[in-house]
Amino acid sequence: MTGLLRSSFGVGRPDLAGWSRSLGGPLPNGASRPSAVGHQRPLCCHENRFGRQSRSSNPVACPAIGGAGAEPRAAPHPAPKSLPNQTTVGAARIAYYRAAEGPGVFAPRGWHCQTWSGSNGAFIIVTPSAPPQIIPREPVKGRGVMAIESYGGTSGRFDVAEVSARLFPDVMADFIARVKAEGFPSPDFSKIKPYPDDKYTYLNPKLVTFTTPAHHDGIGTGIFVPSADPVRGVVSLAAGDDHETTVLQYDLRLSPSDDRLAQALIDLELQCIGSSWQGC
Repeated sequence: MTGLLRSSFGVGRPDLAGWSRSLGGPLPNGASRPSAVGHQRPLCCHENRFGRQSRSSNPVACPAIGGAGAEPRAAPHPAPKSLPNQTTVGAARIAYYRAAEGPGVFAPRGWHCQTWSGSNGAFIIVTPSAPPQIIPREPVKGRGVMAIESYGGTSGRFDVAEVSARLFPDVMADFIARVKAEGFPSPDFSKIKPYPDDKYTYLNPKLVTFTTPAHHDGIGTGIFVPSADPVRGVVSLAAGDDHETTVLQYDLRLSPSDDRLAQALIDLELQCIGSSWQGC
């Protein structure tokens, strides 16, 4: 992760059903597109790892920090969420974590969470031990799951433009040009390219999965420090509440023995993004 939000954690909820699910359109040079099998329908309808039946799960309510110097807010009491039954990973191993604002995430059950939201975006982080209630957030050297929203209609637009220049330069060309034309200090977006060691797979022109290899910097590092384990995740574009583009990035790093769990979490996140669930 790069940009102001990703480096400082100094960061409402987008309508994630608003982005196009079309498989057409150009992809960045060197990017791959998966087989069309299974991707003609909305992501919520995939059956690659999940059955059609679902179970009710009470989300884990996460305490929130409202801004720099603000007192932590008590966790909300979110309503139960219907989760698909697992076929490769038992549902008892997975929980859904969220706060009153910002994204929610699927992560290993029994972990600890913390959220933060502000005018430019929101994040949630889930780790095996309780994250400290401080800003800026300490780097994560081990396992963890996180999601970050950057809002294109606020100061978060600089993060949206930077991520878009790296991953979605064609579909976001007008937005990037508009941010650049404002004249505020910002990176030279024309020089921002995909990380050379990352592996990207585009599910459609506004949705990409990625892997940042072990011991490398990439789209998945910044808050995650490079380590012996890779960082995997999803980046998507969505139409926010103000009709400006929102970027949602979901990252995870688990131990090698939990590879099936990691894939199940990513699949759930993709289902969440591609459905009408709010707050994913």
